Amino acid sequence: RTGRTDGGRCYRLYTKWSFKNELKESYFPEIQRIDLCGVILFFKSVGFRNLFNINWLDNPSKILLFIGLKSLYLLGALNKKTNLTILGRKITELPLKPMLGKSLLLSERFNCKNEILYLSCMLSISSFRLNFDGSEKCNKTSEFKKSDHLTYSTLFKNWKKSGYSREWCNTNKLNFIEFGLAR
Repeated sequence: RTGRTDGGRCYRLYTKWSFKNELKESYFPEIQRIDLCGVILFFKSVGFRNLFNINWLDNPSKILLFIGLKSLYLLGALNKKTNLTILGRKITELPLKPMLGKSLLLSERFNCKNEILYLSCMLSISSFRLNFDGSEKCNKTSEFKKSDHLTYSTLFKNWKKSGYSREWCNTNKLNFIEFGLAR
């Protein structure tokens, strides 16, 4: 399509039969499918009191709003009256999901700031997936079998030690570009 305000052409990459028989009539808007914690925290940080009275373009389900509010309360980002707490204000300043933001803020207290920083980077890349099928080194090391988070942290540290080497990624069957996004 060649423009949103003027006429244009639309090139579809499917057949008429596929359009009529295989494609859904419409998809649910993303706001009705995602975790709303970040959205709720943003609205609370700019002063919205009642999220149920917002004139949304596509209304999220009330259940998702309640789940988001409860999650943020349990996280300590909102108080019982659903107002932003001091911790919640700090979390909104970080470009992370609220749970990762709280982890990063508390990491200094538990002396694990670097590890949480590595994990936050790795977990913020939505397309990042580990694939150890061809990597003898990773499959045999017991350290990689303890937990996914420990694996992410260890891999990031090892990559950092290698000088952020593309060859290190190739040897360990990791995508250099995706790994680079975490840096």
